Amino acid sequence: MFGHLELKLGALHNNIRSRAFLSLFQQTISQLINKEAPSDDLVDKYNKDGLLKAEGYQTVVHYHRVIAVSRELSLLLLVHLDVHKLHSLLPIQSFWVGHTVRCQYFASKIESEEKSGQSTLGGTPKLMGVLSTFYYGLAAIDKLKRRKDSELKRIAKASIDKMREFAQFSKHNYMNKALLLEAEHLSMDKRKHEQARNMYLDAIKASEQSKLVHEQGLCCELAGKHCEKSCNEPKQALIFYNQAKKCYKEWGSKMKVESMDQTIERLTLKK
Repeated sequence: MFGHLELKLGALHNNIRSRAFLSLFQQTISQLINKEAPSDDLVDKYNKDGLLKAEGYQTVVHYHRVIAVSRELSLLLLVHLDVHKLHSLLPIQSFWVGHTVRCQYFASKIESEEKSGQSTLGGTPKLMGVLSTFYYGLAAIDKLKRRKDSELKRIAKASIDKMREFAQFSKHNYMNKALLLEAEHLSMDKRKHEQARNMYLDAIKASEQSKLVHEQGLCCELAGKHCEKSCNEPKQALIFYNQAKKCYKEWGSKMKVESMDQTIERLTLKK
């Protein structure tokens, strides 16, 4: 088991800080492997030992707790990131489990910290910062569909502009994201529903060409929502939802497959 020898050494030399970090890492990895719900017992224990303000400790605790929300995405990205910068996952994870308000909160926190140059959590890796911008825009548009807000409009426009800018340098990685953001933005305008539908199709195609199957699934899912809620076309929505389910199954996300199953069942029963 990861850290077993190191934990013994920490105990031998009575190094509470090393034991705290290693114990939390060990339990987090164990949760990922066994797919059990993480426990806060260790967190509470080490909080009592006065480690709450130790450098990097809050980030480790954040990630430990985030596993309970989205183990699949955490496992997917764990190998790519410095553990001290895993806070940048929070907007992305929140979005994928359906918490768009939480996504917006975490993304806005990262944005404000980067602008001020005062990051409390160690900075954001470039790739995660770009992805955070993408999901920040989607979350803002989702909220805009329910209420008008000038700040949300600013976020949506800035996200679209950023993805378009990134797409000039890497069409493979970012064109599908720019197209999806634009499709979502057009979806809010009743006069542009057909234009939005075509943009969703372009986003799906771009995702497929880039072999980004999870984002292809997301494009299909949001296209389905557009057809169902904006265009009142349940049959077409079901086609998109089934395509999304297929993509999520290929991606390996049991959570998203189950979510699509529920959506498809709900819509089928309405017919």
